[in-house]
Amino acid sequence: MSKVPSVLCHLEDLPVGTTRGFDPLRAGVDTVFAIRDDAGVRVFRNICPHEGTPLGWRKDQFLTPDGSTIMCFAHAARFDRVTGVCFAGPCLGDRLELLPTEVDDLGRLLLVDTATVVASPRPAKSSPSRPKPDAVHSVVVSHIYQETPTIRALRIEPLRGEKLPKFTAGAHIDVFLPDNLKRSYSIASSPLATDHYLLGVGLTPDSNGGSRAVHGLARGDRLTISGPRNAFPLEARARRYVLVAAGIGITPLLSMAAQLHASEQTFVLHYCTRSRRDTAFINLIHQSSFCDKVVFHFSEDGPTGRLKPATILAGFAPRSHLYTCGPRPFMQAVLRTADELGWPADSLHYESF
Repeated sequence: MSKVPSVLCHLEDLPVGTTRGFDPLRAGVDTVFAIRDDAGVRVFRNICPHEGTPLGWRKDQFLTPDGSTIMCFAHAARFDRVTGVCFAGPCLGDRLELLPTEVDDLGRLLLVDTATVVASPRPAKSSPSRPKPDAVHSVVVSHIYQETPTIRALRIEPLRGEKLPKFTAGAHIDVFLPDNLKRSYSIASSPLATDHYLLGVGLTPDSNGGSRAVHGLARGDRLTISGPRNAFPLEARARRYVLVAAGIGITPLLSMAAQLHASEQTFVLHYCTRSRRDTAFINLIHQSSFCDKVVFHFSEDGPTGRLKPATILAGFAPRSHLYTCGPRPFMQAVLRTADELGWPADSLHYESF
């Protein structure tokens, strides 16, 4: 079959030191992105090997604030900007898929074969599907809470005589499920609680098995988990923290709120859901010691109930840091507003599910 090239752009439209996303399939989403620097031009598939999510947090933004490396907005995996190899984060050792390109006589950057964009939906993973035996822990599901019609909370505890590894706020673990499934979930419990982890899992209609498997668990079931890893840590030198969550994105921010309150830090947590009925962990929050730092936003209350990013992010103060987690469009709106209001790029932190 002959190759079908795609014109991405003229090199003049991709200055040295910039990145840019492209939609060669005309699908309405940037499926590849180019980076141009002193080493030349490279085009990668816009898919992170960790969970298969797009990398950029907004249009044409694929690099860390200092421009030194490629970073996935979802879980902060960092990749060498020349080789595409992940050197930090949850997919250590994996690499972005580098696509063949050429520059024609007119100075246009061509994707040599458009079919390569759809030939393999995700880059091949070089890391094993399960961690080494000494990196896993056996746990038992001690309690299950039906937080909302679609969100379950699981309290998992170590087996008798065992201990769970310590973790810091924002950390996540991998849970190994039947049918060789592995899924990553943020720890919602306080880092000060050493006898259990609390997870929150939403049942999604388009789930490829992970959330259905978790929602099929019962009390007393045993699981294998990885040790905690943190790609979404709190900035220790911050003076003020603004936490903004939507839906199941509340899970890592609950852990942050507990840690910040315990260390007497200044923070506020804005939590957005459709309705009170759809608000996971609402009872836990009302019973918590940081309840007075939480502001609920319910869409069912109309304009007065919905979050207004420009209002909560107005008046940036030095050493303030923003942490947001939730659906991609929600985070993009929050981050875009912060950017427009002058929040520095290195004060913006985000994680998606």
